[in-house]
Amino acid sequence: MTQDVVRVPGAPASLAALMAGNARFVAGAMQHPRQDPARREALLGGQHPAAAILGCADSRIAPELIFDCGLGDLFVVRLAGNIPDDLARASLEYAVEHLGTPLLVVLGHSQCGAITAAASAADGSGSGEDPCAERTCAERLAEVLRPAVEEARGGDAPGLQGAGLVDCAARCHARRSAAALRSSMACAASGTPRAAVVAAYYDQASGRVELLDP
Repeated sequence: MTQDVVRVPGAPASLAALMAGNARFVAGAMQHPRQDPARREALLGGQHPAAAILGCADSRIAPELIFDCGLGDLFVVRLAGNIPDDLARASLEYAVEHLGTPLLVVLGHSQCGAITAAASAADGSGSGEDPCAERTCAERLAEVLRPAVEEARGGDAPGLQGAGLVDCAARCHARRSAAALRSSMACAASGTPRAAVVAAYYDQASGRVELLDP
């Protein structure tokens, strides 16, 4: 558990609960907690999610299921490539400032289509492109993810290609995104974190979530 997590009250318990829920998911022993009519009624008075998740829009990556959580447990922001753009950050900051959420998790995953596209775009960059042409939304998305692809290619295994490259880049991107959020979540006055921020990686084959070192 990182020092960042330990320093924020409530964050260690929230992270432990997430990982326990993921262990149940991996084992096929989900409890599907807090999903009954009584829970719905209790939430009419407000929400106090224990964690916020910045995840991918991929339909296979559903945090509430992966962490075996119930209604009101998670504040989830999902978009292709789990990119912490201004709108995503605004949502996450709302969770921290107004809902008291102590933990933010950036959740990358295996076989990420957005990163696959970014890797393909990087391979073909500059070939026959019109510099005056307006880029499509997909091209802009690939450009945002490109630094993670380049970091993966220049790391400990520079010969990575294909699925290996994509999965390594997904981990790199989760770490980079968490670092960016960690900086923005620090209190300007004291430098202490308003919320703990961790990077994680979900393996679709096993169902397991791996916490990544900062």
